Amino acid sequence: MHLPPRNKPSRVSRLRWTALAVVALLALVVDRGRQALASQAAPAAGISPVLCGTIDAVGGDVQVLDSGRSVLLTALSGSGLPCGAWISVGAGKSWISIRHRDGVTLHASAGTFMALGPVEQVILFRGNVFGRAEGGTPELQVLTSNARSRIPMGMAVVIYNQGEEETQLVSLEGTARIENRFAPEGVMEVKEGEASSLNFKLLRTVPSAPRAVASADLREKLKSFPIDDRIHSLAVRAAFQRGERKFAATFDQEAKQQAEFANRAPATVAAEMIEKEREAATERMLMGKLAEKVTGGVPGGAHLLSPSGSKRVPASAVVKEIELSESTLKARKVKAEQAERKRLMRELSRLKADDSP
Repeated sequence: MHLPPRNKPSRVSRLRWTALAVVALLALVVDRGRQALASQAAPAAGISPVLCGTIDAVGGDVQVLDSGRSVLLTALSGSGLPCGAWISVGAGKSWISIRHRDGVTLHASAGTFMALGPVEQVILFRGNVFGRAEGGTPELQVLTSNARSRIPMGMAVVIYNQGEEETQLVSLEGTARIENRFAPEGVMEVKEGEASSLNFKLLRTVPSAPRAVASADLREKLKSFPIDDRIHSLAVRAAFQRGERKFAATFDQEAKQQAEFANRAPATVAAEMIEKEREAATERMLMGKLAEKVTGGVPGGAHLLSPSGSKRVPASAVVKEIELSESTLKARKVKAEQAERKRLMRELSRLKADDSP
């Protein structure tokens, strides 16, 4: 069978189709390029575009995650830290130094896991944080699961132990404050060289009374932070000076002992007085321990337990009250038995009356 010859496309039509293909390819390339630039300019999901700090220096195994803990960020000196970023400091000699956008300086030692915030600069989940707030910077706040530590100006170390549910604040320069984050009215002021803690496992709702910090223990703790020798010496000196300082109660006790020694009584009388004083001192110590345990070490806790100033009731009065209560119970029992007997007599009388013809 003979087929008619096919018409070949002209040169003009071929050029036209080639030009259309080239234009479509160029449009596709331009569209892909715009999408790539948009993806680079836009922040990744879960990463805040607002920076809360910058890494000053870093050492060892340190990881930085976004607020959703799904993207691993760069953890190098000079890298920006977005608000909500999570920082995990590994074990060993790992550490990180951060300059917050508020101007405060933060140092985290090995084993620390924390996050950066815009208001509470540090949300501490475990580990140790050394913070320094200089003049002209906002108040440094460190938030844990049970406490909030405030450093208006100066240096302090905040430690949180997850297993013990304990937050400890150690003030190294200036006066810091610690409070229960759920009951902020119970604020405890901590001065230089002192430490206060809040422990929920001990059923405390207010921080403990500030106590002096041993300079040897503080020196070992500060070795894990990347701080210079000058700051290290200032902190240890503050703890040493606080340990050497005496309270007013100590001076009163020494003066009392000197007065008793100057006005000594005969040996027999003195022995009786010493024995009575020893018993009274033991009782005061036990009552003080009880008040400290119940009130969490708040100064004047004994007055909180007995605000009316009432004293202990003598044992004889207690015995009399018990005897009176027992006699009252007996009288009530006899009265109830008599009433029940009368009721039964009335019932019997009514039954007899019903049975009679």
